[in-house]
Amino acid sequence: MDIGALPEQIRYVKNGAKGKWWETAKTRNQVHLGWRHIPGELLANFSLNKAKIEQINRQDFDRKSNGKKTFAGAITNDFNQLTDVLESPSQYIWITFEENRLWWCTVKDGAIANPNSVSESEGHFWLECNTPWRCTSLNEEELVLEELSGKIKLTTGFRGTICRPKDPKSILRKIRGIDSKIAKCSREARQNYEKALLEAIKDLHDRDFEDLVDLIFQRSGWSRTSRRGKTMKNFDLFVENPVTMDCAYVQIKTSANKKDYESCAKAFLKQAKSSEIFFFVYHTPESEITSSTIKDDRIHVWKGAEVAKRAVSTGLGLWIESKLS
Repeated sequence: MDIGALPEQIRYVKNGAKGKWWETAKTRNQVHLGWRHIPGELLANFSLNKAKIEQINRQDFDRKSNGKKTFAGAITNDFNQLTDVLESPSQYIWITFEENRLWWCTVKDGAIANPNSVSESEGHFWLECNTPWRCTSLNEEELVLEELSGKIKLTTGFRGTICRPKDPKSILRKIRGIDSKIAKCSREARQNYEKALLEAIKDLHDRDFEDLVDLIFQRSGWSRTSRRGKTMKNFDLFVENPVTMDCAYVQIKTSANKKDYESCAKAFLKQAKSSEIFFFVYHTPESEITSSTIKDDRIHVWKGAEVAKRAVSTGLGLWIESKLS
């Protein structure tokens, strides 16, 4: 999809109380809404019937108030929500939060009244999607709720039907798959640091490099249960994760070639249990290990760049620097 073809404005919508119409909306690529007190025949031509719809909506508020004074702002806000839905809704990107994801779509103008009565699965009327509901950005990145900023997630607490999100620019960037300037600068700085740290790692003593890999596993939740010895002839470490209960053999080399890798991989496949995994870790290649025909889903190869990346993520940069001073 062309980024330029997307609307610039964002609206949040809840497909029914507690999202009860969401499954239908998602399956049929529609936006389902209520306002059942508005006659269906008035909905299709909002511009022509706007004044009448506003009057009916006000009367409904008065009826529900049971003689109590209705807050004028609430009536106005509700009608503004209805206006966003019925008056050129195609000018917005519509978002909702369901299934631990941010979903978005665009719609066609023109409300469609439900020919049947509103139910637990269908709203009083709906809008047809132009861009189907999706929970991925234009770059096909999943819009997982936990990975979104706190500003974006503020809208998840909205109790009404429609609102203007607090940070529409951030939502629009996420949908378009565009990082903010701050995020971009931060990522570039981290990547440059990883490159600099890789050169430092290559300058480590063999034993220091082995200790570094050991620390990376420890800080990632793995515990060493054995080090090289009589029962660890072909490997440097045996580690286990107390949370996942995974066990792994680890072979650590400063420099390695295809023969080194294949020798260790064969030893692992010969003696390991089917549930155990193997990490072959090195920082300087003597030949291209990836050309090996020995491949198994349980075998993981960490090159120098991967070691540097994990050293940064586990906060071991200063430790590495201290070994070079």
